[in-house]
Amino acid sequence: MSGGLKSLKKRRRVQVISLAGISLALVLVLLWFLPDDSFQFFRSPSEVAEAPPPPNERFRIGGLVAEGSLVRGQGEQVSFSVTDGGSVVPVVYTGILPDLFEEGQ
Repeated sequence: MSGGLKSLKKRRRVQVISLAGISLALVLVLLWFLPDDSFQFFRSPSEVAEAPPPPNERFRIGGLVAEGSLVRGQGEQVSFSVTDGGSVVPVVYTGILPDLFEEGQ
């Protein structure tokens, strides 16, 4: 009976490893076919200053809102400058601002 038990454990181990391998392969295939804009990382103001993006490219910028730069326009349009201590980048944003959006943050 112990031979049958070892065979069952070995078969179960092979099944678990196979299932894990198939799951990993499926995740990698899904990641491969996702559009490039699915991976949006923040760019620093220094990166934007070094390599300016095309005028119509949408991206996220990370940094602090420069003191005294916040100007509210018509409707949902807001202009401000973002800094990382090295560079300052002017930004025009249209939309609802996040709750924690303030100068110096």
